[in-house]
Amino acid sequence: MNPARLNQLSEKLKKYLSDEEINLVQKAFTIASSAHQEQKRASGEGYFDHPFSVAETLTDLKMSGAAISAALLHDVVEDTSISLSYLRKEMGEEIASIVEGLTKIEALDLSFPKKSRYLENIRKLLISLSKDIRVVVIKFADRLHNLQTIKHLDLSKQKRIAEETLEIYAPLAHRLGVYQLKWQMEDMAFKTLNPREYEEISQKVANKRIERETLLLEAQSKLKKILDSSGYKGEVQARAKHFYSIYKKMMRESKDIEGMYDLFGLRAIIDGKPSDCYNVLGLIHSEWQPIPQRFKDFIAERKSNDYQSLHTTVIGPKGEPIEIQIRTYDMHKIAEYGVAAHWVYKEGGKSDKEFSQKIGWLRELIDWQKDLVSSQDFYEGLKSDIFQEEVIVLTPKGDLLSLPNGSTPVDFAYKIHTDIGHQCIGARVDGKMVALDYQLKTGDRVEIMTSDRIKGPSRHWLDFVVTTSAKSKIQQWFRKRSREELVKEGRLLLEKELKKASFDVEMGLSLELTNKILKLTKIRSIDDLYHQVASGAINAIEIIVLLKKEEEKKKKEEESSKVLAQDGLLIKTDLIDSSGTLLLDGVLLRLARCCMPLPGEPSVGYVTKGKGISLHRKNCINMRKIQDPSRMMPVKWEIQASSSYPARIIVTAYDRPGLVALITQIIAQRGLNIRQMKVNTTSTKKARFNMEISSISQQQVEVLIAELYRIEGVVEVNRI
Repeated sequence: MNPARLNQLSEKLKKYLSDEEINLVQKAFTIASSAHQEQKRASGEGYFDHPFSVAETLTDLKMSGAAISAALLHDVVEDTSISLSYLRKEMGEEIASIVEGLTKIEALDLSFPKKSRYLENIRKLLISLSKDIRVVVIKFADRLHNLQTIKHLDLSKQKRIAEETLEIYAPLAHRLGVYQLKWQMEDMAFKTLNPREYEEISQKVANKRIERETLLLEAQSKLKKILDSSGYKGEVQARAKHFYSIYKKMMRESKDIEGMYDLFGLRAIIDGKPSDCYNVLGLIHSEWQPIPQRFKDFIAERKSNDYQSLHTTVIGPKGEPIEIQIRTYDMHKIAEYGVAAHWVYKEGGKSDKEFSQKIGWLRELIDWQKDLVSSQDFYEGLKSDIFQEEVIVLTPKGDLLSLPNGSTPVDFAYKIHTDIGHQCIGARVDGKMVALDYQLKTGDRVEIMTSDRIKGPSRHWLDFVVTTSAKSKIQQWFRKRSREELVKEGRLLLEKELKKASFDVEMGLSLELTNKILKLTKIRSIDDLYHQVASGAINAIEIIVLLKKEEEKKKKEEESSKVLAQDGLLIKTDLIDSSGTLLLDGVLLRLARCCMPLPGEPSVGYVTKGKGISLHRKNCINMRKIQDPSRMMPVKWEIQASSSYPARIIVTAYDRPGLVALITQIIAQRGLNIRQMKVNTTSTKKARFNMEISSISQQQVEVLIAELYRIEGVVEVNRI
């Protein structure tokens, strides 16, 4: 145990925690430091550096003693001999439960493919979040310290961690309002993935800061005088835009950093009420001219993560534009720490009612994810429902509702209640009728009209709804209908679309067309096909696109085959790739696996149905079975010395020491390369070598076969 570190942590905690909570943290410190005492990280530092750094981050967020204790202990169950039952006994149920949540996130079945493990980890993370928000805040701090020490890992692991951070952890931290950790994670991940761009932006921002330092100091001093002279207590901070947000804006707007004037700004934090922020805004606008269209009121229309502030851009000293944010100290605390600032536990371990309402979107997410089969579906839902930009709309009663950008009145209806979605027949926005596929905008007041006569949704809603919950509920409704009814509806729907696309279905689908569709869609039966069309699992338009592509492909092959058949095929061997295929005048040619012809030996081309032209040896047994000679054409070889292609040889010999080395040595001496080799031994002590080699010509292979026959003990050498 390191007493200096414990004292350092305790001094910070004394500023806001009770003696009882500090004693709890000190006990956790003792257990964790002792458990990790002999362990080292990839950097060579003691392992306890990691949980201690995570705990320090939570201390900066002013989290509770239980959360900080759990941060210190978050790896002991997974990485040391300490058990959960021991933690329950020594630290209590609350802390053990948080540690258990963190341990479960990492405890994945390693038999899963890597992608599945990654997606399942995300799923577990969100489920843990719904049970105890502290689990995820600790996970954010854990990820931040891993990023800060990432240089000690191999490059592939660095890239994976950084990509996960930008895809999942940072957007989730944003959604939960934990901005203090969000921007740090983003910048560290950006530095890992794009080191050159990071250094370039870092240098340019530093240069710009020097250029604008005098201007910012002058504006900061003036704004402080405005507050003081008006009797407002508070502070004025100079703030800089973070590197990853600069990079995203440069990419989004195709701008160079030189063209961005909001790299730096001011923030007025006042000790007062929300109404005081508007008064300060008026004072600022009376002193500096505001820029039209550059004002945002996030107090009246707070963001879904509870962020509140006024943003305005004014013409400051020397005519330079400056963005100013105005907020109260309470708003600032929420803006920086988000849900971490809300996490207040009352007696009995229950969170306050207001907080539960604030993360209602998460409860809803967990509810609909239970119906999803795969982690991939869950991830797609996250991307559309949580990690996209959002719009804030109002219900008829004036309640605020957050939806992903691009949401429609149907998405809104299902957000309110499943039955309202199913019975929706129309919508009004700000009192005016709108189409159901109208894209909602922030500030819209939405009213849904319903009818008891309507018993379910329309299938075409799936073409425009964007929230996963709406899609899921619509698809569920159709899945619950009788199979017979869906098959009938699917047949009518598919025939209607086929008729529009000029397919002859007056007498229904022909056997030929049916078989073609089943083959293209890889669906087993026609009833299954109709059922999937009706339930929305496959779109009738997708089937028509597949049919059109197949028709076009067949037409091109037929035209090319006619031209090629006139003069035969002239094949240049340097065009054959490592898999034994080449593209000749737009037609795919491939060396037949049954006989694997070698350039220079008598060969023939065979026009297959839908798979291009297959090249065979003239004496190939499969060519003797051909009933349609019009689909065969002569082949001429043009051999280039630099080319190589596969030949398969089987060597049978009596097994003895050094046999493998001798065979491979002879092949290497001939300048050939073994691409694959399998060796089997028989009960008669014979070894069978099945080899695929890279060859240049038929003659070269024949010479090799002759040399292999000379090896003592070789019984037979055959080319397949």
